[in-house]
Amino acid sequence: MKQVKRKGKTITVFDSVEEMKWHYHRRLCKNSSDSVAQAMMRVSDSNDVAKANKHLKLLQELCEVKK
Repeated sequence: MKQVKRKGKTITVFDSVEEMKWHYHRRLCKNSSDSVAQAMMRVSDSNDVAKANKHLKLLQELCEVKK
Protein backbone atom coordinates (compact mmCIF):
# COMPACT_ATOMS: atom_id res chain seq x y z
CA MET A 1 0.00 0.00 0.00
CA LYS A 2 1.26 3.43 -0.87
CA GLN A 3 -0.16 6.90 -1.14
CA VAL A 4 0.18 9.02 -4.27
CA LYS A 5 -0.93 12.55 -5.13
CA ARG A 6 -3.27 13.03 -8.10
CA LYS A 7 -4.95 16.29 -8.99
CA GLY A 8 -4.22 17.63 -5.52
CA LYS A 9 -5.75 14.63 -3.73
CA THR A 10 -3.98 11.85 -1.87
CA ILE A 11 -4.99 8.42 -3.18
CA THR A 12 -4.26 5.15 -1.39
CA VAL A 13 -3.13 2.47 -3.85
CA PHE A 14 -3.31 -1.15 -2.70
CA ASP A 15 -1.06 -3.81 -4.24
CA SER A 16 -3.84 -6.42 -4.18
CA VAL A 17 -7.46 -7.01 -3.23
CA GLU A 18 -6.17 -8.98 -0.23
CA GLU A 19 -4.27 -5.93 1.05
CA MET A 20 -7.38 -3.77 0.54
CA LYS A 21 -9.44 -6.34 2.45
CA TRP A 22 -7.17 -6.09 5.49
CA HIS A 23 -7.31 -2.29 5.38
CA TYR A 24 -11.11 -2.33 5.52
CA HIS A 25 -11.06 -5.15 8.06
CA ARG A 26 -9.02 -2.92 10.41
CA ARG A 27 -11.49 -0.06 9.85
CA LEU A 28 -14.37 -2.38 10.64
CA CYS A 29 -12.67 -3.56 13.84
CA LYS A 30 -12.33 0.05 14.98
CA ASN A 31 -15.92 0.94 14.05
CA SER A 32 -18.34 -1.92 13.43
CA SER A 33 -20.93 0.47 11.96
CA ASP A 34 -18.59 1.70 9.17
CA SER A 35 -20.88 1.03 6.18
CA VAL A 36 -18.12 1.55 3.59
CA ALA A 37 -15.89 -1.00 5.32
CA GLN A 38 -18.80 -3.45 5.51
CA ALA A 39 -19.49 -3.07 1.78
CA MET A 40 -15.83 -3.45 0.83
CA MET A 41 -15.47 -6.59 2.93
CA ARG A 42 -18.30 -8.17 0.92
CA VAL A 43 -16.73 -7.08 -2.38
CA SER A 44 -13.26 -8.31 -1.44
CA ASP A 45 -14.42 -11.94 -1.21
CA SER A 46 -14.20 -12.27 -5.00
CA ASN A 47 -10.57 -11.05 -5.37
CA ASP A 48 -11.71 -9.25 -8.53
CA VAL A 49 -9.63 -6.08 -9.00
CA ALA A 50 -12.06 -4.47 -11.47
CA LYS A 51 -15.03 -5.09 -9.17
CA ALA A 52 -13.15 -3.71 -6.15
CA ASN A 53 -12.12 -0.56 -8.04
CA LYS A 54 -15.67 -0.08 -9.32
CA HIS A 55 -17.08 -0.21 -5.79
CA LEU A 56 -14.37 2.05 -4.38
CA LYS A 57 -15.29 4.63 -7.03
CA LEU A 58 -19.04 4.24 -6.36
CA LEU A 59 -18.43 4.73 -2.62
CA GLN A 60 -16.25 7.78 -3.37
CA GLU A 61 -13.26 6.32 -1.54
CA LEU A 62 -9.89 7.85 -2.41
CA CYS A 63 -8.46 4.37 -2.93
CA GLU A 64 -7.78 1.93 -5.74
CA VAL A 65 -6.31 -1.53 -6.24
CA LYS A 66 -3.31 -1.75 -8.57
CA LYS A 67 -4.08 -3.67 -11.75
